[in-house]
Amino acid sequence: MIVNKTLCYTLHYNNLSCSEREIHSVVENVQSAFLIMQSKFIEYFSGIHGVSVQSQMQLYGRKVVSCDLIITLEEVYNGSLIDTFKFLGLCSVVKNELLRQGKIYRGMTQRDIAYVLYNWVCLHINYDETFNPMSFTGYGSMINGVGVCQGITAMYNALCKLFGISIVGMSGIGKGKNSPKGEKHIWSYAILDGNYCYIDTTWGKPVFMGASTLRKYGVEPTCLCNFEYFCIPYNKFIQEHSWDRKIYG
Repeated sequence: MIVNKTLCYTLHYNNLSCSEREIHSVVENVQSAFLIMQSKFIEYFSGIHGVSVQSQMQLYGRKVVSCDLIITLEEVYNGSLIDTFKFLGLCSVVKNELLRQGKIYRGMTQRDIAYVLYNWVCLHINYDETFNPMSFTGYGSMINGVGVCQGITAMYNALCKLFGISIVGMSGIGKGKNSPKGEKHIWSYAILDGNYCYIDTTWGKPVFMGASTLRKYGVEPTCLCNFEYFCIPYNKFIQEHSWDRKIYG
C-alpha cells in the first residue's frame, strides 16, 4: 500500500529457527539487492529515492521463530511512482515519432539504433545544475527537458529496450573533467550486435547552446554531441569510471 509518499511491502516468515544476527544479515541483503535492482532497471525505479528494511521478530529463548520484514520505498516526489507509467508511455511516443521521421528504420543494426537514441537524448535533455527532484526521474527529465544522470539514463535505457536492445544501468563513481575527485554516477551497459559496451549518455550532452539556437545559425546540432562516451570499450571506460566488480562484474 502507499502511505505518505511511500510504498510498503511486508514479507512474513513463520516457523523459523535462527538467530537475530542472521535476521539482520537478511535485512542488509534485501536492502542491497533492491539497490542493485534499482540501478540495473533504472527506467522502472528512477522515481524511488531510497529503500528501508525493518524487522519485527518474535523470539523463543534466543531463537527467532517468526519475523516480518517491512520494506518501504520512498518516492522522489509525491506521485513519482505513478509518473513512471506516464514516462514509459511517453517513451513509446518518442519511439513512434522516430520511426515516422525515418530516423530509425528496418534493417538498422543495434549499434546504429543505439547511436540515434543517444543523439536524441543528448540533444533533448540538458543537465540540471539545480538538482530539482523531478530531474532524478525519467518522467521529470522527459517533460521538463532537464535531468541528472539518474533521469537521463532511465530515459536512454527505456528507449533502447523499446527497440529490443539489451541494456542495464550501472552505478558507481564517475571522474570527469567537472568532477576530478569523483562523484556518484549511473550509466548504461549494453549488448549491441553481440558486442558488450558502456554508454554514458549524461556525459555526451553538449554544454553549450540548445539545438534550436544552433539551427538558427545554420549549424546541424547532431554533430555536436559528444560521442566519446558512446559504445566505449572496457579499457577506455575504466579510466574515468569505477564500480563494484562483485555486483556488476
